[in-house]
Amino acid sequence: MEGVRGAVLVVRTDHARPLNYMGVPSKALLPADVERAIQLALARGWEPSAPGAQFQLDLPAG
Repeated sequence: MEGVRGAVLVVRTDHARPLNYMGVPSKALLPADVERAIQLALARGWEPSAPGAQFQLDLPAG
């Protein structure tokens, strides 16, 4: 929503970035992965509409 500021969700995955300097094959992050990350973050206490620091989440493989 425009004008709403809240805590940003930062998700770390085991996926390599497409342009990584090591040449490791990358894997697309699918909409289902994004949904899983959001649901997991919400379950762990992320409040997207509440102001605050970044909420960092390590997304396990799966």
